[in-house]
Amino acid sequence: MCSTGVRPRETGTTGTLGSYAEGMPAWDTSRDPWLDEEWEALVAESREEVRRSHWSRFMRLYGDEADSSATATLSDDELLARLADAEALTTQLMALQARALRQLRERRLAEQSSARPDHHDPGTCTRGCCDGDGWITLEVAQALALSEHQVGRRLDAADRLERYEAVGAAARDGLLQSWTATKLLEHLDELAEHVPEDRLAAIEQSTVAWLTDRPRTVGQLNARLRRLLLQVRDRDGSDDGALTARDRRVRVIPADTSGLATLVARLPEADAVAIAGTLRALAELPVEPTDERTREQRRCDLLTSSLIGLRAAFGRDGDLDLVARAPGSLSVHLDVTIPVTSLTGGDAPAQVPGYGPVPASTARALAQAGPDDASARPLVYDPASGRLLGAAARRGRMGPGTCIRWLDEVRPSPAYAHPPVMERLLHLRDGTCRAPGCTRRASACDCDHVVPHPEGPTSLDNSCCLCRRHHRLKTHAPGWSLSLASDGTATWLTPSGRTLTTEPADYRDSVEVPADVPPF
Repeated sequence: MCSTGVRPRETGTTGTLGSYAEGMPAWDTSRDPWLDEEWEALVAESREEVRRSHWSRFMRLYGDEADSSATATLSDDELLARLADAEALTTQLMALQARALRQLRERRLAEQSSARPDHHDPGTCTRGCCDGDGWITLEVAQALALSEHQVGRRLDAADRLERYEAVGAAARDGLLQSWTATKLLEHLDELAEHVPEDRLAAIEQSTVAWLTDRPRTVGQLNARLRRLLLQVRDRDGSDDGALTARDRRVRVIPADTSGLATLVARLPEADAVAIAGTLRALAELPVEPTDERTREQRRCDLLTSSLIGLRAAFGRDGDLDLVARAPGSLSVHLDVTIPVTSLTGGDAPAQVPGYGPVPASTARALAQAGPDDASARPLVYDPASGRLLGAAARRGRMGPGTCIRWLDEVRPSPAYAHPPVMERLLHLRDGTCRAPGCTRRASACDCDHVVPHPEGPTSLDNSCCLCRRHHRLKTHAPGWSLSLASDGTATWLTPSGRTLTTEPADYRDSVEVPADVPPF
């Protein structure tokens, strides 16, 4: 047989990045593929695999051109595809790097074991001659210009990718964003301490399917799995508020900006949420016309004044008077989505809008704290869809006098401005800005008429919450349009013709897990 053809080697690489991607073999010249039908089929299969890969699509779009001006001829879809494939490659390279780290560690551990004459167990080594990672952290840190701590974290992530097969497969296929995959692995490790192995596998698979079903942010992932973690910890009795409260502390950390510092207070959730609500209410009180501070700046100054009894460095003299008068006149409301069963001792987690999920015990503390005008107010939602149905305005504890303001009973207003009740219900219904991926709190957004007034009514069915940036984008950016369905689903049309949808806030207290998974 001739030896002028090419043949992929089992091992080895070329000097290009493409050779490191899966399905991109290195080649030698040991066989002539044209004289071997089996080999010809193998080459065709390899080429097809490469053609389907993110790297192949990326190279077709980018090529080897270093001149960025070549992008001027690309369409919007081609530019978006270029961004998506580059993001997928980042995750694939992370998975390949994790595999290389594990392989190098295995080699060093084998060398470490053979260097010990007595072959003692490294797990019980008391002489300091053994290392669980084969002493590779310094070696890799110097090769990658990282710290040994950073290399250790990457080794932990590599172990998790190997341990959780569904996440590892999705990462190798480029289906998850690299940071999303990292956070998911951390959450699964936390859940592993509280749920059996078969249920953990079902949670892993359902979460990967949920993440790949449509674009999801890390914030959405964190909220989803935090709700589940709170629920399982409450059920197995490991959610001991008194025990975790021992870790409360206050620290001052120098900020990146000169002249500023970061004050970090690690508090029980009930206290932290109550303080945040009080500061928010203080900052929203009427101010002097000459006060040009933002609400964030006022909150900082009011916090300082309330703690030290003096005017903040950049505060106003009126802040001290405001803080002194506030306890008797300030009305602070903390909305908590909590099922009635949790109020009476159940374990389903609650949700504090603008903060996130909290344990049922924390929600009970918030809901039962007095006085009445500073207590939390329950919100009513559809357990099937998680969408808000109404808000409960109450005095004292939950009882026969509870008054529910249902969303479908709110009448349109003839005025341009949204009435206070309608505005509050919009904030609660949407939860955040309704632009795709935006997590800005709804109460800090504009209540926008989807169909401009007066052509469109001032009503819940024609309104949604948009932060100022996305409000301007919707109103002024060429090619963008927004429509709102009767169920609150917002549909965006982009200049490239793509359709993006966002839904109202999901108030459900638990995540969906396949029905055949055994109970806790």
